Amino acid sequence: MVVEWTELETSLGVVARLRNMEMYTPKEAQDSETVLPEPRWPQSGSVVFDNIEAAYNTNCDPVLRNVSFKVEAGQKAAICGRIGSTISTTIMSRTLLRSHLNIIPQEPILFLGSVRMNAIPFISSLSSFKDNNIITALTIVGFWTIIYSRGGLDADMSSIPLSEGQKQLFCLARALLRRDKCPILVLDEAKSNTDHHTDEQMQRIIREEWKDKTVIAVVHKLKTVMDCDGIAVLEKGGLVEFDAPAELLKREGGVFKGLWDSQR
Repeated sequence: MVVEWTELETSLGVVARLRNMEMYTPKEAQDSETVLPEPRWPQSGSVVFDNIEAAYNTNCDPVLRNVSFKVEAGQKAAICGRIGSTISTTIMSRTLLRSHLNIIPQEPILFLGSVRMNAIPFISSLSSFKDNNIITALTIVGFWTIIYSRGGLDADMSSIPLSEGQKQLFCLARALLRRDKCPILVLDEAKSNTDHHTDEQMQRIIREEWKDKTVIAVVHKLKTVMDCDGIAVLEKGGLVEFDAPAELLKREGGVFKGLWDSQR
């Protein structure tokens, strides 16, 4: 009885803290973010950075200033350099915006529950995916054999030992399932915690499976960007270079060439 009473007290404390956070934590979404795009947006995958300025909050100096460049639909682009932030202000709902982008973050996120639920954690879309789709995506990233041996899609995710790099590959499989719905893939330092083999595997999969899609990668490992169509180089919050990697390497004294030489 004492144990159960203690657990009840602990649970009530958790509920109180969650309620307090909900009531008093400022919401990220702004009242002005009311624009609703067409249901099939974005169709082409073209991305335009038009004089972007961003800050962590209204009391801080901007970490991005007057950043402008364009990534055509189907192109592969990288953003490198000293990056403070790549988040811009928009009048579109941020939840809606993110639901239409395919994003692989720096830290892989896995949830409690089955492999199936982790592969398609966006609950509203569960009925849109058949098990064969999930198995195909896991096969492409090389995980289906080990997952099948542990119980298949119904296996608990925590029962499958994965390294940080392998978790990132699992997130890539998750992105594969949304590839046709989301023509833009964003990689936020997604390869920073991967070993050489996993890094090459991720690059190969992205080249083959997103060859006709738009890919924007925030990177520090410059060896992974040489097959990009364009590279945006940021320095002290501003865009200092934007060109194909081969052209940037020709610029003696250029920022990208300096970064490249320092990593050789």
